[in-house]
Amino acid sequence: MGSGAGAGGDGGGAAEVEPCPELTGDGTTHDIYVTKDETWTAADSPHLLPDGAVIDATVTIEACAVVRVGGHMDIAVGGELVTLGEAGREVVIERLEDAPWGSISSTTAGGTLDLAHTMVRGGGGLRANVIPQQEGMIRIEGEPGLATEPRLRLRHVALVDSETQGVLLLRNAAFSEDSTDLSVRGASGYPIAIGVRAAGTVPVGAYDDNPQAKILLGTAERLGEGDADDVTLHVRGVPYQVGEVTDTLGLEVGIGNGNAASLTIEPGVELQFAKDRGLSVEGPDGVLNAVGGAAAPIVFTSAAATPAAGDWLGLSFYGAVAGQTKLQHAVISFAGSENTGARSFSCGTPPATPTLQQQTMGAVYLALDTAPTTSFITSTLMSDSASNGVDRGYTGAAIDFATGNQFERIAFCVQTEPKPELGACSAQPACPMLE
Repeated sequence: MGSGAGAGGDGGGAAEVEPCPELTGDGTTHDIYVTKDETWTAADSPHLLPDGAVIDATVTIEACAVVRVGGHMDIAVGGELVTLGEAGREVVIERLEDAPWGSISSTTAGGTLDLAHTMVRGGGGLRANVIPQQEGMIRIEGEPGLATEPRLRLRHVALVDSETQGVLLLRNAAFSEDSTDLSVRGASGYPIAIGVRAAGTVPVGAYDDNPQAKILLGTAERLGEGDADDVTLHVRGVPYQVGEVTDTLGLEVGIGNGNAASLTIEPGVELQFAKDRGLSVEGPDGVLNAVGGAAAPIVFTSAAATPAAGDWLGLSFYGAVAGQTKLQHAVISFAGSENTGARSFSCGTPPATPTLQQQTMGAVYLALDTAPTTSFITSTLMSDSASNGVDRGYTGAAIDFATGNQFERIAFCVQTEPKPELGACSAQPACPMLE
């Protein structure tokens, strides 16, 4: 194996650079433990790590250097790993043998990766008794705490042929603000799996050349666990997926603890939800700012390969709707699954409806303590709901959510009737249905 193709470039017009020399000689075999600062040079390549490495200092890797890692072995970084690749003179980290190596990982406070013009390939091998969703060719685990940690800086980096995820960032581990031009291709898992509180740090890159061409949002942490969580989901060329086999939660914005929590979604973003997952917003502290464009709507839909009505819960709003919350130029499809935890906040659908839970669910579910003062949903299409379009689960004025929005293939009501301020619901509550 040679030093390989480039991991990205700076564009046309650059001066011609001297290519990396062919590898000669047996290279340098390193001890497992690195406790003092070291520089790994191109001249001493390939650098061989048959048993992996544990780095508790700073290791700097020069341009054109090649590092080869033993099968199922890791490079564990408790200090700092820095690569100084250049356009056309990349650093390469690859297999030493046929078996995939493990990961470049950091689970220690302070451990950081700073990779520039680098190709990393052939890793991501599974450890014993670990499920694939918990592995990645680059794997960083943040420390428990309230603030996100920018532990990973990637500039002009290519991650190729990972046996699991390309990048796995757990807890609050995040990319640096200046990370850019990341390419992930040929990953058997997701190109990136990242906690929701760090999701706004996913860099510009190319993520579509993978069987699971989605960014997986880990939902073990919720927006609102930090003092002022403010996350923006940027357009990154592939959908975001909420939920996987290891998740028990959907995407939650605001958790009723008084901490401000805001989720902004850019026009053109697509969010796909796994079975029975959903997006919940608890106000007044939780804010959803999802304003798409007529030509670039925000899409909320099923993650199933063959979507069907009721695949996922839908968008749920609890407590009170914050004044800043907006949902415009969006598409909500294949939602309305039966939520066994739902309560009958609205008057529901006519008595012939099969179950109480189906009566009080919808593509949008309003389980509010305080009635909204106006419709915060406009220019939005709701389609293929297994229950209602909008379930108005509150007590008070019947704010109209139908006018200005579109509805297609809704199983029950376009919008349910809220409970009146005085008296009980009618035996036949209003339930406009599609023909």
